[in-house]
Parts: sequence; C-alpha cells; structure tokens
Amino acid sequence: MYEVLLGILERANALDYEIVILPITSKKAFEDENFIANLVRVNDLCALILMGIEKHTLYYEELKKINIPTACIDGDLTSEYVGNVSIDNTAAFLEATDFIIKNMATNNLQIHLLFMSGRKNSIACINRQKGFEDAIRKSDKEIISHVYYGDYSERKSYEIVSMILDQKIKVDAIICANDMMAVGATNAILEKGFSIPKNVQVIGCDNVVIGRFLHPSISTISMNKSDIGFKAVELVHNIMNNTAKQRETIIAHELLLRETTA
Repeated sequence: MYEVLLGILERANALDYEIVILPITSKKAFEDENFIANLVRVNDLCALILMGIEKHTLYYEELKKINIPTACIDGDLTSEYVGNVSIDNTAAFLEATDFIIKNMATNNLQIHLLFMSGRKNSIACINRQKGFEDAIRKSDKEIISHVYYGDYSERKSYEIVSMILDQKIKVDAIICANDMMAVGATNAILEKGFSIPKNVQVIGCDNVVIGRFLHPSISTISMNKSDIGFKAVELVHNIMNNTAKQRETIIAHELLLRETTA
C-alpha cells in the first residue's frame, strides 16, 4: 500500500490536488448504504480513490450509483463517474498456476493445488481465484484443488497450512493471493519438516520487500505499485475534466521466480 500511496501523492502534487487519506477499519462501513455519500460530504471531497472493494455489500451497491469521479484500485465497476486501475489479476494468476502445473514432476499421477485467497467477496481475490481455476481447466493433467481464505494474514495462512499438513492432506503447491500469506504458508511447510520447493512450491503476489530477503525467497507476481497509484489519480483527473477515453487501466505484471518454486 505504501508504494501505491507514493504514486498517488506524486501525481496529485503535480496536479496541485490535496489528498485526504482515510483508512476504513470497520467492516460496518461496508453495510452503510450512504457510506460514500457521507464520506464525501463530511470531508468535502471532489473525487475518490478507493482500495479493497468487496462485492455483495451496500458499499458496493452505492458505487454503482455514485456521481463523483472515482478510481477503484482492483475494482470491476465502470460508469460515467467510476473507473478501475489494476493488473489483470485473472491473467496473472493463470500464468502463475500454469507455471506450477507445467513444471510439476512428470511422474505425479495427480497434482494437488491449494489457492489461499484473502477474503471471499474481495474483487481482486475473486479474479485471482478465477485465474487459478482457468489454469486448472485448461490443463490436461489430473488436478485436485482446494480453496481456503487466509484474510491476507501471515498468521491465518500459517494456521491453515499447519492444519492441512497435520491432517496429512496432500499439497504439491500453494498459490497465495498476497505475499504475506505466502510467507505464512512457507513458515508452516518448513516447520512441519517439508522441503521447499522439493515437496511443496509456493507463489505469492505483490512482491513485498521482505519476500526477497527470506530463505527461501518468495516467488511472486510483481507489479509497479507506484504506477497504480499514479494512474489512479490520472483517471479521476480525466473523469473530472471529461477527457477520460476509457474507464479501465491495466498495469503490467511479471512473474518473479525465486527459491519457493522449482
């Protein structure tokens, strides 16, 4: 998030905009049908950049009707006033899962994959899971897959993977919706006496700094997070000035292979 904020501040400063950063920590906010309208009114805002959008909430329904320029990072709604900036989450996770499948030992009669999602209604996680499932569908190998929800948490992911391994459930690879869950999964695998990547492979997403310095270092899906913030400000600026030619901006991603993959 820090790098996204840096990109937001860089472009906002260049355009002489003032930025108000409002962390939303209560889940109750997502169930207030006037949450966004009240946010705009109380803080005298002329545009919004939103992160962490979740479906099946009143907050999400309000976004469909909003009439203030808004850029959603990892969103899926487009309208006269609303646009999105993100990587192609589905394509990124299809690529990562496809790499795992194709590089699995050929003597594996079955491949056992686990997708560690963040939250069930998160738009980013829904699209990432779709990429995971698309890769499985297009493969000609026999694949057993499971989905768990780690709430983006290193601790939660660690607990889930520890439980799975204690139950002797076969796992060949874990594809995680963010790097911190990949760190938790990696710690659990190693503590249970398994080798990475020989016994279990792990891939995360976001390319957080800690991932490259751990041993083993975390394979990940990387993107220019500063550019995401930069392009989000550009998008709301263009919507405000009626110069936005499109409502969706896709940022390039890259699969970085480190020590947690074979």
